[in-house]
Amino acid sequence: MQSREKRPLSGQRIALTREASQAEPLRARLEELGAEVVLCPLLQFVAPDQPQLLQAALQELESYQWILFTSPNGVRHFMQELRQTGDARRLGRARLAAIGPGTAKTLAEFGLRADLVPSQSVAEGLLEALQDVPMEGQRVLLPRAQEAREMLPQELRRRGARVDVVPCYKTILPQPPPQLEQVDRVVLMSASAVRHFRQLCSADPECICIGPVTAQTARDLGFTRLTQAQQYDLEGVVAALLS
Repeated sequence: MQSREKRPLSGQRIALTREASQAEPLRARLEELGAEVVLCPLLQFVAPDQPQLLQAALQELESYQWILFTSPNGVRHFMQELRQTGDARRLGRARLAAIGPGTAKTLAEFGLRADLVPSQSVAEGLLEALQDVPMEGQRVLLPRAQEAREMLPQELRRRGARVDVVPCYKTILPQPPPQLEQVDRVVLMSASAVRHFRQLCSADPECICIGPVTAQTARDLGFTRLTQAQQYDLEGVVAALLS
């Protein structure tokens, strides 16, 4: 094994802004590459302001033709609530879409297979993957974060779908560790993380963004030293750091 000094990320102090348990796979990978990793969670997940919306949707689960999952956290919180209030086998009536491989993998952890996974892990990619699917009159459930872009449900409604947008969690800003001001690079995995990071940091550090929505949010908030992962997953982030 190479000494830490000879590894490609040696000498770099990198902040990971995901929730600690979710950051662990990337943390291990970066430490293998020689980085000093600082865990700086910028997101804490709590119940949405209107939890009754999800509970009502679960009562009508058999009426949906499609359920669209746009994040691994959406899958986790949706399935947690479903297991408490109903039978997961009721999902068998609906087709499941996952916005990307990470979300599809989380579905698989619950014994579910995504019927559709777009090649581009953004809402635009999901819409493109659905472009040949007749949506007129289809009932679509979109369980997601309370804070999210409206483009996906708006476009599906334009195509004739009946879309229920159901918040199943919301993100808040936890107390950050003091090391956040002492890192060389910051990994940002969502637009929410960018917004929370800007609340804490008035400087312009080097930011590694997992995808175009995260990167655009960072630009909008005044960050200029940006690198966007070309592959919107953990390996893409690693490749961006190595580049």
